[in-house]
Amino acid sequence: MKKSEDHRWTTDEITHILTERAA
Repeated sequence: MKKSEDHRWTTDEITHILTERAA
């Protein structure tokens, strides 16, 4: 897992991804 480019995630994006994965 490369946390170089994935670290520039915004809180809104993380919430959106978590919501989509939880669906």
